[in-house]
Amino acid sequence: MVEGQVPKELSREQLERIAGATGLRVDRAEYLTSGAANHVFRLHCGRDSVVAKLSMTDKADLFEREAHALRHLAATGTVPVPGVLLATPDYLSLEGVG
Repeated sequence: MVEGQVPKELSREQLERIAGATGLRVDRAEYLTSGAANHVFRLHCGRDSVVAKLSMTDKADLFEREAHALRHLAATGTVPVPGVLLATPDYLSLEGVG
């Protein structure tokens, strides 16, 4: 991918990797937004949906750190926090967010 290019859809390979790692059947992916470090998609899985973030940085531990922080925050029980389904250097998938 060219730096600065925003993908409006995930490739079949990307969808299959996420589906295989999470055990979800992904019907379609909907582009939501992009930031400095990633692109965000909503994955429609039957009646449910999950959010998948696609890394656009070379920081291999970025999503693992984010997943750790989300789990730590969830453990406090003070605010609603989406559950982490998958955290790899390339992807972060979260339970239905909004």
